[in-house]
Order: sequence, then C-alpha cells, then structure tokens
Amino acid sequence: MSDKSQSGTDMAVTLTDVTFAYDRTPVVHRVNLAFSSGSINAIVGPNGSGKSTIAGLLTGMLEPRSGDIKIFGRPLSTIGNRDRSRFLSLAPQKLACPFDYSVNEFVRMARYHRVGQTHSCRLPASDADAVQEAMQLAGVEYLSGRAFNELSVGEQQRVAIARVLAQDTPIVALDEPTSALDIEHQLSLLTLIHRIKVQGGCVIWITHDLHTVFRSADRVMVLSEGSVAAAGPPESALRDEVLESVFHVRRGTQPQPAFELQPRSAN
Repeated sequence: MSDKSQSGTDMAVTLTDVTFAYDRTPVVHRVNLAFSSGSINAIVGPNGSGKSTIAGLLTGMLEPRSGDIKIFGRPLSTIGNRDRSRFLSLAPQKLACPFDYSVNEFVRMARYHRVGQTHSCRLPASDADAVQEAMQLAGVEYLSGRAFNELSVGEQQRVAIARVLAQDTPIVALDEPTSALDIEHQLSLLTLIHRIKVQGGCVIWITHDLHTVFRSADRVMVLSEGSVAAAGPPESALRDEVLESVFHVRRGTQPQPAFELQPRSAN
C-alpha cells in the first residue's frame, strides 16, 4: 500500500462523538470508533442501523452534524478531494457509471483522480501497470473491453474491487462487497482483503455476513439504531447477549462443518 501516514500513528481512522441526521431524522448518534493500520475491521448491524452512513461519512460524501473524523490524525474536513483519494478508497454497494465506459476505462479512472489527471490524459506507465495488476487480482481482466453497464451485478461488484485496488490507498472501505458474488469470488475477495492487511492497510468492511466476520475480522463494531452496541474482537463483540439484543438471533447447538472452503489457488 502507498501513501502511508506521515503522522507517526498507526491509528488510520478515528470517529469521535460523530452524529449525523438526514434533515431531522437521526441516523448516527455519538459514534466513537477507531480503526488501526494492518487490520480488518468489520462493521455489522441490522438494516437501517447506520452502516452505509458511516461509509459515506468516512469518504466525505456526508458531513457529520457534530463530532470529529480524523485520517491518520488529520481532520477529514481539512483534507481536499485529491489528497483524500490518496488515503482512502471505497467500494460502494452499487457502483454507478453514468456514461458508456469500458471496464478498463472505468478502472483507470481511479488512477486519473489519484494522480490529478483527466480522462483525456495518458497515464504514466507505472499507473497503467497498476491498473492492469488490479484487474488481474480482481479477476476482471477478461472483461476489459466490455461496457461496464452491460455487466451483471456480480461482475460490476468485482470491477468495483479492481478500482479500489488500482487506487492503492492505505485505507480501504468495502460496503457489502460480497452481496452479489458467487462463492468462488467471495473467497477470492477474502484473500485480497487479507493481502491488504498484510501489506499494512486498514480494511473497513461493512457486511451482514457474521459467519465470515467470526473467521476473518480482527475487530468488529456492532451498530444498533445508529449507536455502537459493542466493539472488540469477534468473540467479544458478537457474544450471545449482543446477538440476541441487536440481531434477535441466538447461537445454534449444531457443530460447525468439519471442512473449510478455500480458493482453488490457495496452498
């Protein structure tokens, strides 16, 4: 990962007493969260609990009514769009493309914005190579010449992952990245998430998949009605009383399957 913090802190993102409301409807209330470098951080919660709002706040698409958001110790409000694109990238639930761009063009946009160039400019060789590598890692290179808007939802989701990889930021936010993926590509994405972590990146992973969170996340933040109901390692944040009070479910009595699925390429 590039563009590491120059502040000397491993804390990539902090939210302090963050509150947000649409008009007069409160969505997020006095949220305190912290995400460190070299970690996978899952944000979970029922529908309408504020998960996607947190993603919007982190990227600056939404502005908190009160509280502070900091990126590597710097207030998010003081970081311009270009610098923000060097620090943080987002794969949203649904990626909109208003024009008839090819997959290659759409992924390349992540580098244009990052290096401060326009679509009409030719990317430097190193940036073009980064785009190709990102498409290979996301498994969408074979879609390069296809129109983005003609792809299936699952294929579009994989292109969104390729854009995040091409942007190459130390903080990566993923909003329900596996919702339309088949099992093969879900497992491949988990491999990529762990790769980002090992390279020192901070992954903020918004998901409903509690089973995978138990296996893969370092820390879990549970949102309930816009507030943090629990936070910590998976076994602590997703303890029985939290599952029952927030998700209205309980652990089953059946043992887990005795096998674990892995990508075919895994050793």
